[in-house]
Amino acid sequence: VYTSKNSVALLTAIPLLILTMSYGDSHFTLLISICTVIFVASHFFSPALDGAYRNLDIYRFYSSLAVIFAVFFVNIVVRLIEDIQNGRRRQIELERNRLKNLVSLGIGRIIEYDVQKDVMMTVRGSAEYKRSERFIDNFSAVAKQQRYILYADWKIFDAFMNDCKWGVPLFEYQMRLRDGNGDYKWYRIKASSILNEDGKPDKIIGFLENIDEVKRMELRQADEDMRDPLTKLYKFDYAKTLISKSLSNQTSRENYKYACIITLDMDGFGLLNNRMGKSFGDEILKNIASELDSIFYPSDVLGRVGGDEFVILMENINSISDIEKKIQEMQRVMNRTYVGENMRYGSTAGMGIAVYPKDGTDVDTLLI
Repeated sequence: VYTSKNSVALLTAIPLLILTMSYGDSHFTLLISICTVIFVASHFFSPALDGAYRNLDIYRFYSSLAVIFAVFFVNIVVRLIEDIQNGRRRQIELERNRLKNLVSLGIGRIIEYDVQKDVMMTVRGSAEYKRSERFIDNFSAVAKQQRYILYADWKIFDAFMNDCKWGVPLFEYQMRLRDGNGDYKWYRIKASSILNEDGKPDKIIGFLENIDEVKRMELRQADEDMRDPLTKLYKFDYAKTLISKSLSNQTSRENYKYACIITLDMDGFGLLNNRMGKSFGDEILKNIASELDSIFYPSDVLGRVGGDEFVILMENINSISDIEKKIQEMQRVMNRTYVGENMRYGSTAGMGIAVYPKDGTDVDTLLI
């Protein structure tokens, strides 16, 4: 019986040893050797527990078998963890090499962001494979402090950093970044997250591409689509959208108390068109629109409602007197005399004025 149980123990242990050694590496082989020593020692020299097992061979057999199984499964788990870590390292290296190949062709630059240390590295290349690296510590704060990102795009930057923080697998953003000459240009950022063994974001590896020329062309085209073809002012629907957006942000402008919506309706313009023709009337509209556009700030909104009607939003007003001064400028623009064949037209206009927040806080109320 003793011999048969020895044989069973050895026949059970040997396949396990062979299987685990074929899966393991040098460190694992060392553990297996230790396991074998424990097996032999426990099988032949371990004392019997008082009353626990009547048959010492049974105890030795099962204790040795338990040790083999424990070492087997522990090392499989360790090896799986190592495989995952090595796989992620290879993933980082492959992604980095892929991006470097693109950079070497002069296509763009690599970004590599260390989420835990808050360090950003950029690598710029050229067709001659010359590369320059730049490191920015405390990047999440310094990027705004040093104005690397245009102020108008800070919300986009915050969304980008939030995706980095949460380890979004793949994300893309477009924002205006400051170049070496101090000019802000449009860039596209494509990035992917590399997670650590705990499943948390460790590295962000991405690609930075200058799209300034294409983006500005797209914006110009989009802007033209939103403008009235005759006066080049915004179409009413789009102007109304811009006004609504501006009013919703007005409360955050602590230094400015008011905003103002002004509506214009030219007097007797229908009669002018009937007598002088549409072409003459169009020229007057174009001239008035151009003059009005010249006396307002770029942040203000000017739109054509239709026909001879216009709507204007004045932003960032400190006092009511600022509105009164602007009205006087508008009257000088409107009170002009235009001479045509057999007719003189003195342009005048009726004005409607609504002040935010005194007369209302939304665009529909202020336009009534």
